[in-house]
Amino acid sequence: MPQELLQSAGEMGYEALALTDHNSVSGSMELAQAAKGSGGGVACNPRNRYGGSVKPENVKALMSEEEIDGALVGGASLDPKSFAAIVKY
Repeated sequence: MPQELLQSAGEMGYEALALTDHNSVSGSMELAQAAKGSGGGVACNPRNRYGGSVKPENVKALMSEEEIDGALVGGASLDPKSFAAIVKY
């Protein structure tokens, strides 16, 4: 699929593409390999959001992980005090 995406973009005159992946970075890796094979360049800067059980008790440890640069807060956002503690960690 990435090869077809690159080909279609080239035929339409696009000079750049953006790809979003959910739950993995496999599509990004495939696109990077396809771009290298076609002589194109790739700027890759994946941003990872943690979407598990983010709570006031674990937010600091989660956000200190190098691979995680954001969180999708679920149920804890329903309690104003919990949500404020997460935002202010």
